[in-house]
Parts: sequence; C-alpha cells; structure tokens
Amino acid sequence: GDYIFAFPGYNTDEFYRYSISGNTWVARSSPSQPFYYGASMTYVPNGAYCSDASGCLFAMRGSNTHQFLRYDIGGNIWTNMTPTPFWIAYGGTIIYHDGYLYAQRGGAGDDFFRYDIANGLWDYLADRPGTKNYGSSNSMVYDSNTDIIYDLRGYNEYSFYSYDVTN
Repeated sequence: GDYIFAFPGYNTDEFYRYSISGNTWVARSSPSQPFYYGASMTYVPNGAYCSDASGCLFAMRGSNTHQFLRYDIGGNIWTNMTPTPFWIAYGGTIIYHDGYLYAQRGGAGDDFFRYDIANGLWDYLADRPGTKNYGSSNSMVYDSNTDIIYDLRGYNEYSFYSYDVTN
C-alpha cells in the first residue's frame, strides 16, 4: 500500500498516517488512552478480521497496562479488544501471521503469547529462553519461507531467539 501508520509514543494519544506517494502526514483518530513505553502495533491485511478490505492494525498500548486495541483503517475507528493476559512494558512487541497475533510483554519478562483474532482469545505459548528487555520494541519478524519468528533480545544483548509457529 501507500500508507505507513505511526504514533509518537511517550504518553501521547496522537496517531498519524503517512502517504509515501504524497510525502504527507495526516492526523487520524486518537485512541482512548495514550501510547507509552512498550507500545507496539502490527498490520493485519485480511478484511475478514477488520471492518473492510483495507485491513486493520492491532496495538498494545504499553505503559504497564493490559490494553489491547484494533484500529480499522477504512473507518478510522479504534476499538478495545480482549485485554492482554500480561502487562505490556518496555520491549513489548506484536506481529501477525495467518489469523494469529504473536506477542510478548517486555519488561524483563519471558512470556510469549498468541491471540486468536477470530475467537478473541489469548493463549500462552511458551517461556522464552531468556527475558525480553527494553530497547527492542517491534523487534519480531516472521519468515514466511520457514514459518519461524525471529526476535531480538534487547538491552545490549547480541542474541536473538526463534520460534517455529508450526511446531
């Protein structure tokens, strides 16, 4: 697509859409609460999980809260979703793959969870081999060739972890 969505973070409720082709920023509707440390969001392209085929964004608010939100791109509307089963702090991150969102809370925690978008349920997956610290929000990537999620550990660590979503 042509757009990039961003929030400044650090206790602000501002939310923007950037047009790559137009080289312009436009303010969009604000969430009910501000984003803060540990906030993270991911794009879900499937209109079946969103209000229309434009897709939507799912976001964890951060700020040591459980708040979990969906932003419908076409409708420019924020909706509160099933809260995360863990508080989100520095290093919180979330990504999408095949109907699920994979998330970790950060804050020196080792928890790793999955959200079933269709059913609105969180499932505990496994403890990571080490803690997830600050300095590494939005650090997960999914490799579609191998079905593996890779994640940086953060906090001056040079290690990363992998998680096989099929096993």
